[in-house]
Amino acid sequence: MPSFEPNAFQLFWAIVGVAFTIAAYTVMIIKTLAGKARPHPLGWLGFGGLTAVGFFVQWQKGAGAGSWVMGFTFIACFVVAGVSQRKGRWHLADFDAWDWFALVLGLGCGVLYASSRNLSFGPLASTIWATLGDLILYIPIVRNAKMRPDDEIATGYFLNSVKFWPTFYAMSVLRLETYLYPAVIAIVNMGVVIYLNWRRCQLGLQPRLISFRLRS
Repeated sequence: MPSFEPNAFQLFWAIVGVAFTIAAYTVMIIKTLAGKARPHPLGWLGFGGLTAVGFFVQWQKGAGAGSWVMGFTFIACFVVAGVSQRKGRWHLADFDAWDWFALVLGLGCGVLYASSRNLSFGPLASTIWATLGDLILYIPIVRNAKMRPDDEIATGYFLNSVKFWPTFYAMSVLRLETYLYPAVIAIVNMGVVIYLNWRRCQLGLQPRLISFRLRS
């Protein structure tokens, strides 16, 4: 197993990234408990599964402290799912096709990693699955943003982009398996922020960043 002891520089940036992560999901949980956000539990379990694989691959490949943000993120996804289920008392009929698809993607990615993590291609294949799976799940987000940009919350996407930036300085090892997933998701989340505000301008609405709907 690789050594995960970070130096002071890596530790600092890891803590910065974790602080952004905790802040983002604390707001999400508070909003959910207050009834001002209704994250779909099944979908968030799927997101959690994809992110968990991303974390375990990073850890296996020696990212060290640079994997902490991904670790906190996948735990937060499961916590959000649990809090939302407890608060909203969701039933199976409440979930749409994208919720089930997210769950299947997360479970499938977990199975792939568990069965191939000791093979030469396993960790990279799992990282690609997790990254592509997450990207696919942005399709309904972009569709909704095009029609109803006020429904999507730019702040959440912004925070969930920024949280990954420090992780690259915190990583003990930079290789495709450790940086692909967070790099792609950081770029896409920031792209969503830009797109949301562009659509709001097109529709004559006020561009804004401060709001609280979050994404993994």
